[in-house]
Amino acid sequence: MTSLRKDMTPNCILRCRYLCLTSSTEKICRNLFDKVHALYVSSGNPSFDKPIKKCCNVRSVVLDYTIYTPFPLFMLKFQFLGYLRICNVSCMELPEVISGCWNLQALHVMHCKVFTGLPESIGKLKKLRTLELLMVTDLKSLPQSIGDCQDLRSLQLYSCYKLIEIPNSIGNIETLRVLDIVSCSCVYRQVQEFIGKLRNLERINLSGCHYLRGLPRTFSCRTLRNLNLSWTSITSLPQWVTLIGTLERIELEYCMNLVELPKGIENKRLEVLDMNGCLKLRCIPSGFGQLTRLRWLGPVCCWQWWR
Repeated sequence: MTSLRKDMTPNCILRCRYLCLTSSTEKICRNLFDKVHALYVSSGNPSFDKPIKKCCNVRSVVLDYTIYTPFPLFMLKFQFLGYLRICNVSCMELPEVISGCWNLQALHVMHCKVFTGLPESIGKLKKLRTLELLMVTDLKSLPQSIGDCQDLRSLQLYSCYKLIEIPNSIGNIETLRVLDIVSCSCVYRQVQEFIGKLRNLERINLSGCHYLRGLPRTFSCRTLRNLNLSWTSITSLPQWVTLIGTLERIELEYCMNLVELPKGIENKRLEVLDMNGCLKLRCIPSGFGQLTRLRWLGPVCCWQWWR
């Protein structure tokens, strides 16, 4: 990195659009941010020759640390920041002033083990469309203010093992299309109590939420295409599932407590119905002959059928 900076001519710096900062013992020239649109930082937070001023050019930041590093406050100077990915950052939560990044549209937090929650100010990010939390193992809850992110399209929570509370305010986000709560084993009651206006959901993935026993009526969206309840404790599918004509995939792998499917399945577009490992499932209900697009059923392993 040192030799790279020495080789940079003034003209090269002026044309710079993507900047990669790796480990270095020298201070970084602040002027590098004058034209930069995308920034990648790894192996620790950089230091600068002068304080960073507010910047209007940087749109994308990736913090990809190999070791746990404190949150870099200089990043909050990027007022027009639209994309932020954080990996292996050592902070309990994002600072409240993250709301100053009013243009933020995608926020990805990954492998941040001591991270316990998002700030209440997250609700001020009115342009936020994608929120992903992956392997944030100490996360226990999401703030109620997340329901104020009225442009949110995708909420993805993966392997947040201590996550207990999902705020009901999520049910008020009419724009939400993707809801993934995967391998969050402590989540169950809040999902069943969802109320609101989830009218545009296209994908619901609750696989690996082992204590989940049912689905709220709120999820009965006419736009739903994919429903994944694999490795949950549901005992039956609600009847409203059969009335969603847009459904293309229903995944029920290893739902060990699943006893029956609803009668009169009318999902004309259904292509995949995966019931592998549903050992207690008693029988296939009527209506399967009308599923002309069905191309995958199983592999079925339902011992009750062979008795």
